[in-house]
Amino acid sequence: MGGRASRTVAVILILAHTAAFAPAYPFDEARGAGRARLERGLERAGKETNMARWEELSRAGLEEALAEWEARTLYMKEAGEEAWEAERESAAGEYALLVEKGYAEWLAGKFFEEAEDGSGAFRARLAAAAREWEYEGTRIIGAGDAGAAAAAWENEVGGVLAAEYLAAWDGRAEAGIREIVSRLAGRGADAEALLEAASGVGVSYREYARAEYGRIARAEENALLRALLYDSASAQKLSEEEAARRVAGYAGPRGHRGIPGVIGVRTTSYASTKQFGEAGLADKDKIRGN
Repeated sequence: MGGRASRTVAVILILAHTAAFAPAYPFDEARGAGRARLERGLERAGKETNMARWEELSRAGLEEALAEWEARTLYMKEAGEEAWEAERESAAGEYALLVEKGYAEWLAGKFFEEAEDGSGAFRARLAAAAREWEYEGTRIIGAGDAGAAAAAWENEVGGVLAAEYLAAWDGRAEAGIREIVSRLAGRGADAEALLEAASGVGVSYREYARAEYGRIARAEENALLRALLYDSASAQKLSEEEAARRVAGYAGPRGHRGIPGVIGVRTTSYASTKQFGEAGLADKDKIRGN
């Protein structure tokens, strides 16, 4: 008898313990189901470009989320209306914060899409600098100097300007995000959560800006190398046939041949048609791809 009584008491205790925690599971499941419905609504809203339309869809998503929660928990209301109301208020608060975070993300996306990224000014400054830049005091380089010239340009100009414009982009992004957060926090939302949401959007746009600055810098570097390798004042810009003709038609001092009127050309470096051709082919290989 003693053993049977002990088992009966154990079963009662287990049932009592289970009953005490049972209500939490339906509420949690209902909250998750409502959250999933809201997230789908916010995803649809996020594709809109019109603010009124975004608000309409997000409001509908919020109503559907609460309706989903209520439909899954209404049977528990009679068992404890006060507890049910408290759970509903908690779920509604979570859903409202999700809407505010979604709004912050949407506004941040609009801000980054419409804001000036500075790429036009960056390209113009690079081009202006490239027109004046010299490698070791000259505007003309040989094929063997292309790699060193590219590294020098990047260290002295390209990389410096890219870092400068990316820092400026960061400053504009931070100011824009904080303005968005300030506007929404005034409506009672959690400022820290809003900042996290908006900043998360900014990360992808910053990566795009960084890649775009890099692409522009590489393109300008390649154009600069072509200009240095095929300088407009150099016979290298000429066709092989024309270059050979000019070399053959001019005898410089001490019997070697050179190019008349070309400043800075090392006449002994390009004194044959063969060398012109080899320089052209080698130089193209040295230029880095975009």
